[in-house]
Amino acid sequence: VAPFIDLRSFYLEYKYYAAHHFYRPEIVASFPTFKRAFQDCEKRGIKKLKAKGTFNTCEICNNASLLLANKDRKLKHSQREVVQKFRQLHLTQQSQERQYLDGRKLLAAEVDENGNPLRALLFPDGMTQYTCRTPKFPRASKNDKYIESRIVAMEVFCGPIKTVFVYRMSSMVGGGANLMNELLRQGLFDLCTLLRSRGLRMPRALWLQFDNCGENKNKEMF
Repeated sequence: VAPFIDLRSFYLEYKYYAAHHFYRPEIVASFPTFKRAFQDCEKRGIKKLKAKGTFNTCEICNNASLLLANKDRKLKHSQREVVQKFRQLHLTQQSQERQYLDGRKLLAAEVDENGNPLRALLFPDGMTQYTCRTPKFPRASKNDKYIESRIVAMEVFCGPIKTVFVYRMSSMVGGGANLMNELLRQGLFDLCTLLRSRGLRMPRALWLQFDNCGENKNKEMF
């Protein structure tokens, strides 16, 4: 699922990903190479899920920008400075949080003297029909032509393993703590299976990263 307007903007996201995962410069693909690889995926019938519009962004940044751009509200110079300073502090905090997460990803890649991972980091994030054209299930009842689906991508960092687990379910499945707990259980099971296939042991330390939403922030999840 790529919320990008064209292939060039998608390539810029790829370069950002490569930089933050410390790829060696010589293995980072140029745009022509990236374009050929992408077109090759299309020839092999890989299905892309197109976005319906803009993805949700930071409400604090959006509200601050709208307030500054609102011509109906004539802010004094001192008031505009307060809003701009608040937005800058917020952006600085976001940058520090991203750096902290990037550091955790690097630590999760560490292994012991036998090659076994020391830590695991799981980062689940969901996508619904409201943000992209997720695959549809066949009709389940007489009143429905089809059923929308929900996709949860779980980014996984654990020793030599750096991958993404993708889980798809019917939108009829209720969200909330039960769903997220089950996804975590399934993610840990799949990670254990993947490690075992490589002759590696499951680490004793687990780090979890969640979005700040009610589905993740409740007493059952805690």
